[in-house]
Formats: sequence, structure tokens, C-alpha cells
Amino acid sequence: YTNSMKLSSVIAGFFYGLMSMVLMPLVLVLLSNFLQLPRLDNAYVQILGAFSVIFGGVLLVYSTRLFATYGNGGSPLPFDPPIKLVTVGVYKYIRNPMFTASALIWFGEYFFFGSLLLLIYAIGWVTVNHTHLIMQDEKWLEKRFGKEYLNYKKNTPRYIPRFIK
Repeated sequence: YTNSMKLSSVIAGFFYGLMSMVLMPLVLVLLSNFLQLPRLDNAYVQILGAFSVIFGGVLLVYSTRLFATYGNGGSPLPFDPPIKLVTVGVYKYIRNPMFTASALIWFGEYFFFGSLLLLIYAIGWVTVNHTHLIMQDEKWLEKRFGKEYLNYKKNTPRYIPRFIK
């Protein structure tokens, strides 16, 4: 695992996040305004959206950091997987905190800006991520980590933590 590989993972992750969580939503908000589409316009919902984006951003950075630190390198990107299964920090409570964080950001942007196009975008991204990325990732993790992952999967919810066992 070389420094250039680490740098390329950071750069790729940064541009993926920038494109999917900042640039596309911005384009959709501008397009909604240009087309004068109806929008959700409620100050309380906007505050909820702002908190959702902030919490999602913090969770995304935290879970990505845990991934790189406790996975002995690696990133969430498919060409740079971790060496070890990460089950510490927020990963003790949910298996996919980066997905949860991304969903919080995408839906938070909808609540904040109120754009119907952002709602469609958020639903689309969450659906694609769940049906394609997460499902494929879980099969790959089962092959890579075997019983360790199967036990983790059995005891740890996918997206939302259990508060009562």
C-alpha cells in the first residue's frame, strides 16, 4: 500500500463526494429555480435539513477515518479496499455508516433547499447505492472475511442502530 495509492484514493473519494453531494445538488437546485418548480418552503424543515447535512458530513468523515485507520489502509472505493474488517467506533452499531451519512446528506439537502429534483436525486442515489453497491459489497465481504463478517453481519444492523436488543 503505497503513498501514491493512498493519495489517489483520497483524491478519488474527494471528487466523488464533491460531485455527488455538492455539484449535482447545486445544479439541481439551480435548475429547479430556473424552471420555477414548486418547492418545500418551511423554516423548521430547513433547520432539520441543515442539521441532517452537518450530522451526515461529520459521520461521513468519522466513518471514513475509522475505515482507513482500523482497516490498515484502504478506503471505501472498490479499487482500494481495507485489509482488515472494521468493527470499531460507529461500525459497532451499524455496518454501513458511510451510506447512512450519505443518505442524511442527500435528504438533508432536499429538506434545506426544498427542491423536488433533489428529492428525486436523493431517492435515486439511495436506491442505487443499496441495490448495487451495498448488496455487492456484502457478498464481497463474505468472501473476503468469511465467518468474521458473517458474525458481524448477524449482530450489527445495516443502516440504523438498534437501541434496544
